[in-house]
Amino acid sequence: DILQLASQSESVKAAKALREKESISSNQVINIYAGTNENTELSNFAERKIRIEGGSVRGVYDASFRTPEGAFQATKIEYTTPGLYTTIEPFSKLNEKGKKLVKKLQNATGAEAKRLGKQIEGLNTANWDERSEGVMEDILFWSFEQNPDAEQKLLATGNATLTHTQDKSKWGKLFPKILMEIRKDLQDIQAYHKELLEKDPAELKEYEKSIVKGLRKEYGLREKDSKESNQLDPNTL
Repeated sequence: DILQLASQSESVKAAKALREKESISSNQVINIYAGTNENTELSNFAERKIRIEGGSVRGVYDASFRTPEGAFQATKIEYTTPGLYTTIEPFSKLNEKGKKLVKKLQNATGAEAKRLGKQIEGLNTANWDERSEGVMEDILFWSFEQNPDAEQKLLATGNATLTHTQDKSKWGKLFPKILMEIRKDLQDIQAYHKELLEKDPAELKEYEKSIVKGLRKEYGLREKDSKESNQLDPNTL
């Protein structure tokens, strides 16, 4: 796949070696925690608009959210008792209660979204706990991929160790781990992109077409529709 191809590139290997060398001398640690305003721009609470895709509930996916946290909490709907927020399967979509909740989450701050998420009824907690790490990984990746300024801020952390020390839940360790994995993927892609640009601009165009498909496969997301859609208002679904 595209990530494997990028990781095998000579320019990527050289960039990786340089990062590793620099990390030995600097050993820098960067903590991320919105509650204390530490590097909030890298947090899932950041004002970083995201459009999420995939999933089985129309109106939750293919919608835009003010923050990654809002998107993350909205995906819980897929793991609730059918009929509470959605119509009955196999063609599941939001009912009126679900539309109202998603609309709130689309416009909520990170803290507001977290609070709303705690109020979601009928959540299959065992199922959600098993899947939530993958959901967070998908959402964080696309939140940076869709926001170039935020992506550059993440890349600017270099090879520093990222932490989330104030969070004593499982996310205290999982969140920075996921973020560092995403950073590595983006670093490899950036280096490979530079190599192709220098070698063959025509090949770069083909690469740009294939990279989206490759990364969607890597992060378990479906293909976009052929036409870009604007933000979906749950009230129109």
